[in-house]
Amino acid sequence: MQQVKAGDFAASVTLTGDVQARVQADLSFRVGGKIIERNVDVGDHVSANQVLARLDPKDLQTNVDSAKAEVFAEQARVTQTSAAFVRQQKLLPKATPARANTTRPRPPCAAARARSRPPRRNWPTPANN
Repeated sequence: MQQVKAGDFAASVTLTGDVQARVQADLSFRVGGKIIERNVDVGDHVSANQVLARLDPKDLQTNVDSAKAEVFAEQARVTQTSAAFVRQQKLLPKATPARANTTRPRPPCAAARARSRPPRRNWPTPANN
């Protein structure tokens, strides 16, 4: 028989699992890029309109240049298609091309003009950095 003594008792417990935040914020960014400067650290208090980080402007400028090139290419297609249509209209009285061919360039003309417009609205603006 053993004698019972009062003492400290601490049970050893080992658990596994994931630690997760109670509140999570889904973030999205208007532009991608490489962060070249970070002005705040984890846990810092921030205020509205405070600059938190700066992105490398080279990446954004590449996107702007690419969008401009797309617009210029579409504008060239509009010019080319319009010139072909005007040429066919001038040749029509001479009965050189078939009449069916003179109605074809107009839809591509309109389509080329429409394609040249959307990229301008999607241009990233370097001022957003």
